[in-house]
Amino acid sequence: MTPKNKLATDKEIIEAVKEHGSHALAAEALGMGKSTVSNRLSLINKRGVHVEAEVTRPDAFKKTQTKKTKRYVVTCAVSNAPVDKDFLAILDLFCKEESAELVVIPQDYQWNDAVKGRQQSDYDPLIADKLLSTDIELDKHVHIKGSYPLHCTLVNPLQGLGSASPGKSCIFGHPVRAMRAIATANDKFPLLNYTSGAITKPRYTRSKSGHKAQGHHKISAMFVESDGKGEAHFHELNYSEKYKNMQMIDKVYTKDSISFDSVAGVVCGDEHVAICDKETIDAVFKGKNSLVGVLNPEIVCHNDLFDMHGTNHHIQNDLTTRFRRRIAGVNDVEKELKLTLKHLTDNKKGHRYKSLIVPSNHTEHLCSWLNNAQLAKEDPINYEIFHYLNYLKFKGIKEGDYKHAFQQYCSEHLENYDDVIWPSRNSEYKIKGYVVSNHLDKGPNGSRGSAAGIAALGQPTIGGHSHSPCIVGCVRQVGCQFKTAGYAIGLSSWLTTNA
Repeated sequence: MTPKNKLATDKEIIEAVKEHGSHALAAEALGMGKSTVSNRLSLINKRGVHVEAEVTRPDAFKKTQTKKTKRYVVTCAVSNAPVDKDFLAILDLFCKEESAELVVIPQDYQWNDAVKGRQQSDYDPLIADKLLSTDIELDKHVHIKGSYPLHCTLVNPLQGLGSASPGKSCIFGHPVRAMRAIATANDKFPLLNYTSGAITKPRYTRSKSGHKAQGHHKISAMFVESDGKGEAHFHELNYSEKYKNMQMIDKVYTKDSISFDSVAGVVCGDEHVAICDKETIDAVFKGKNSLVGVLNPEIVCHNDLFDMHGTNHHIQNDLTTRFRRRIAGVNDVEKELKLTLKHLTDNKKGHRYKSLIVPSNHTEHLCSWLNNAQLAKEDPINYEIFHYLNYLKFKGIKEGDYKHAFQQYCSEHLENYDDVIWPSRNSEYKIKGYVVSNHLDKGPNGSRGSAAGIAALGQPTIGGHSHSPCIVGCVRQVGCQFKTAGYAIGLSSWLTTNA
């Protein structure tokens, strides 16, 4: 049934709503009542013509960088929410120090209310000239995606955005901190998709989705720098509301000062000592200018330290791989154990940290081998270490001091063994509130582990295992310390990453 007050055609009403952005403003422009316009639109929609107002996001940012090297600090603002003034002051100081420009991507929270004219989307005047709703191309490999409106209550905001800009790393505006590595050809670096975090304080409805969004809201930003030749670096800028500061590497920023500080811990990407990349390991551990040298952590956490490369259940029936490893001289388990212990002791020299050995699946391959190996099929070079480790195991069981095989070997042969932290699978070791003793290979109740599965539990965690870095909710997954492995074929999202 058509309302009696038909003062405009259907086409005129549709065009008015699209032009003015709300039912109320369209009704005013047409000289009609708001309820009449809403009723007419409802009937139009029932006839199969879906009408939505076009909510225009502000776009006042003007690029000023003309050099080949481009540097931007990217964050987002949630509509109708106040800016955190202390964080804004810190970012202004950071941009001045790093010769960077601040970009703020606007995101409408109550989008449906804006469409229906119930609420106007406003943004804090303090950032009015920083708002970006279009894209910035730093170089042919990196884009800032201001054009993507992402709803602020999305728990996994990067889901489905792997193909948003094919062949390019992207930063999207969203108040949830997230990161995902996108697989590329094995001889290339994977692409990285990040969300920005927000410069506005959390302000959400008292709904289930609103409460969840408030818990995931991060006052933070991304610093991205490109040399214009395809080399780009991404840095998280995470704000501490407790201490009113922000730290990048060893620099600590407040709203009016810059200082230097160490960190509580470093969680290494999976090391797999037998196949790790020497150049990468040196960059992490060697000298004062290494990652560990600059950050000076109290604890360094090692994921998949021992690889069990020499022989394991995966290759027991693979004669080709076993032959190749024998020819290369890397099928000796005892030699690999000694190499791993040397890696631990040599890389610690000159540093103050304690090592924490994360219980990991590759380290536990040694236990599987001791339980399941068929000596008749084994290379005789491993007979002696096989019997020796089993002796230590059964001796420990008998004396009530059972340890897994790698720890048992270290207890006999590792220098400063008592300075090493050995958490078990059934305990949690935390640094600054983050569980660092979970390798992420095992999930709840015996299930297969994943970052998303652990994130669903709500416990902040940093772990490894997949070799592909990601940030999902409260979980951060580090990468690896090598470029490839024999079992990695084809497209890959593996990347050298530490936390």
